Amino acid sequence: MTAVRYVLDERGEPQPEPNMMKWCAWINTAVAADRVRVAFSRTNGAIISTVFLGLRRPEGLFMTIVVGGALNGTGAYYETRADAQAGHLKAVERAEAAPPTEVKEAWRAFEWVVMFHHNLLDVLGVT
Repeated sequence: MTAVRYVLDERGEPQPEPNMMKWCAWINTAVAADRVRVAFSRTNGAIISTVFLGLRRPEGLFMTIVVGGALNGTGAYYETRADAQAGHLKAVERAEAAPPTEVKEAWRAFEWVVMFHHNLLDVLGVT
């Protein structure tokens, strides 16, 4: 059976964590210490963020999301940290090449992301 919960080891590589309480403690500490962030960039009216999710998704363990700019709301999932880092750089390149848009779009998308993460934490019982 495939593991559902993962933590990052000292090299930043995902390792399965079968114990829910240990995973909750780790994810809480890791988020507070900003250890789940793989990369963060701002360019051309867009914020590009790539993070380790900590939960197995069919698409992968890492995710990039673009908030604001012409690529607002786009993103991608990755299985490995190396792929996530490369994908982040590609997203930055695409955002830099895209036409600029109004900043207020970024705030609407940011509100959506905050609401999504808040709901996810509620479902997990972490809040």
